[in-house]
Amino acid sequence: MPSRAIELGSGDGQTKDGRRRAFIGVDDILAEVTDRPMPTLWIPSHNRRSSLAHLASVIGIRLGSLVALLRRNNHKSQVCRVYRSYMARDQFTPTFGVSPPLLVGRDDLIAEFTASLADDRGSSTRATIYTGSRGIGKTVMLNEVERVARAHGWLVISETAYAGFVDRLTNITLPGLLTSHGYSNTTASTQSFGDQLKLVSDHLRSLHSGLLITLDELNVAQFDELREFGAALYQAFSDNGAVAFVGAGLPRSVNLILADPALSSLQLADLHVLSPINLNDAKHALRVPIEGSDREIEPLALDDAVQATGGYPFRIQLLGHLISHEHPDERVITRDDVASGVLEVRERIGSWQLESELTELPENDRALLVAMATDHGPSKTSAIASRLTIGQSSVDKWLAHLIEGGVIHQTRHGEVDFVQPLLRECLRVHPVSPSLEPNAS
Repeated sequence: MPSRAIELGSGDGQTKDGRRRAFIGVDDILAEVTDRPMPTLWIPSHNRRSSLAHLASVIGIRLGSLVALLRRNNHKSQVCRVYRSYMARDQFTPTFGVSPPLLVGRDDLIAEFTASLADDRGSSTRATIYTGSRGIGKTVMLNEVERVARAHGWLVISETAYAGFVDRLTNITLPGLLTSHGYSNTTASTQSFGDQLKLVSDHLRSLHSGLLITLDELNVAQFDELREFGAALYQAFSDNGAVAFVGAGLPRSVNLILADPALSSLQLADLHVLSPINLNDAKHALRVPIEGSDREIEPLALDDAVQATGGYPFRIQLLGHLISHEHPDERVITRDDVASGVLEVRERIGSWQLESELTELPENDRALLVAMATDHGPSKTSAIASRLTIGQSSVDKWLAHLIEGGVIHQTRHGEVDFVQPLLRECLRVHPVSPSLEPNAS
């Protein structure tokens, strides 16, 4: 995340529309405390106090402290201190769906999408679906393709596949988009989603632009709406429309959607199963934000942290956030800081992410996973059948279901393992139905 200069001082200015703007000055002081170019952080407001309150929240100090700082005549050293405090803030984003300060390991996918926008004749990669487990970065990928599309002059509609999403697109979003671009459509209230999409596509093509629609949380509960959406999308592609689509969802939902014969239009989309990023990229994703906060991490501590994340993007952000707060006043992050952070990551991942995944699984699937969790590495399918005292054919059927859902993967013939290693630890303490408890082997 690039650093931003915070101007302290007093003065008045005007916005482009003529409104008064409250701000605080002294850019030259900040130039003395950093050698990096930094755009000014302006705080537009009609009320000076609200401007200061916003600035205080950005810096991370109380409003009263900021006001007292500004009242001092010789405030150069205070500005330096506040600036360092701001720079030392945690730059990680341990929130699902929020883009990290540094996106790594997805360059090929971004390049593929970028190339599709540049193809005036349209491209098969203008329809893409990302899938993978929770925390693997699906929504972040949607954020990134939206950023790329806007940078190429395309308009973007960001939707979530909750009930009524087609109605929202048809009656609110697409008509509003046309109106905002000076296009009058008096029959919008009687037109279908497909009609509206064609109007928008044709209008944007005349402007040498296009429309990207992203759809998060693809799920089987909205089959009917997805069929209508997919049919309109297919027609737009057939007409060589200036349209692109990128969706995202969990593996089980995506697989069921793509298996539906009535959703053949979505089956044409490029399907990308997101995997953990390689550990070199994970190291970069941890180290750069830490150094960007004017701190360091011991080399061995960094190695420990990288191994603990397993290359999972959300874990990188969560662990980076936690270790940054272990001893925030210390410049160097140590192995002890990382060890403490790793313990908390395991606890939080278990409660936030993995347990919610387990509750969505049938009891038979959970029992099979518990049987796998007794192993410290890949499990033999024959051993699982023995522990559960059921036939091998039943175990193979359950395993296929879990593999399809992205919960486990086949390591070799007759062996399976967890996609997320932390799931093994979570399962060792997660309760299951007594009737499904596996027998000890």
